[in-house]
Amino acid sequence: MTVSCFLVDLDDTLYAETDYVDSGYRAIAPLIAEAAGVPVDEALMLLRYEFRKFGRTGAFDRVLKTLGASSLPVGLLVEAYREHVPDIAFYPQAEEALARLSSVAPVAIVTDGTPAMQRRKVAALGLDTRVDAVVYCWECQAPKPEVGGYLQAAAALGVDPARASVVGDDPFHDMAAAHALGVGAARVRTGRLGDLDHPMTGVTEYASFAAFADAIVR
Repeated sequence: MTVSCFLVDLDDTLYAETDYVDSGYRAIAPLIAEAAGVPVDEALMLLRYEFRKFGRTGAFDRVLKTLGASSLPVGLLVEAYREHVPDIAFYPQAEEALARLSSVAPVAIVTDGTPAMQRRKVAALGLDTRVDAVVYCWECQAPKPEVGGYLQAAAALGVDPARASVVGDDPFHDMAAAHALGVGAARVRTGRLGDLDHPMTGVTEYASFAAFADAIVR
């Protein structure tokens, strides 16, 4: 069966989301440093530590408490983090892989997350000019693994969704959505979930997005 389109995830599929997190931390570290009266490098180091040790949730609060700067509104940091211009880059060969896939069938990005943040990521990677459509699942009230975003992407491309191929890193979001659609699925083993073993019927696994493109475009 000929593939009608490639519906591709963004975070941890085309680039490392931890790079986005660190980009945001670099953007807000000066605000914390000024409020706490410490060097920017110290504020940034603490942000990185809290993220790696305890995760993203509550990291700002913990850093402010450690530095005795609790008077700085966390909401201000959240806003600055969400509105910063991301300093991110494609995984190796992922940009070229997108171009190669486009020679086989149309490509759309289907991404979860706050639309304003996701749009900034798309802009930072220049995806608007590299793919045929971008769909923000939260805008169509269909967070993954709901299939509404994928159906909207196929409609935007003017193709048959029953012959789509879904590509992503998350077995419980991207691959589950592909199963619900009844279409082909390719899981790339990159990002935070890369070492999570979760075999699924009908899902082919690849080391990276570039490796997937290599298998498709011979």
